[in-house]
Amino acid sequence: MDDIWTSVRYYQTTQSVKIDDIWTNVRYYQTSQSVTMDDIWTNVRYYQTSQSVKMDDIWTNVRYYQTSQSVTMDDIWTNVRCYQTSQSVKMDDIWTNERYYQTSQSVTMDDIWTNVRYYQTSQSDKIDIWTNVRYYQTTQKR
Repeated sequence: MDDIWTSVRYYQTTQSVKIDDIWTNVRYYQTSQSVTMDDIWTNVRYYQTSQSVKMDDIWTNVRYYQTSQSVTMDDIWTNVRCYQTSQSVKMDDIWTNERYYQTSQSVTMDDIWTNVRYYQTSQSDKIDIWTNVRYYQTTQKR
């Protein structure tokens, strides 16, 4: 998958995030233990400002899940506060789709990160993560 995600658009510059950025940083972290893209929105605004989460915590759990099928760190912020409390998202749904994407380039449940689009309530910036996933699906087969 090294040659798939090459086009990187930096969040710090454009205020927008492409799916390329996420997976590039996943690969980059796994190899170098460094994370760019403003440390993935500064750890999602330090866990909604109510709790401090380090980037190591996030990726430790990513790697931990991939090997053991278990998720810690309050199940990744209790599934991002149960999808803004308006909708219930199970942790299995999130990781199932991540694993599904890595193998088939297909992603369902595009409402997972809808709440992340409004990660900063003072801005109207949209982070159309899954829109870019769908866009990638239509433009490239892998």
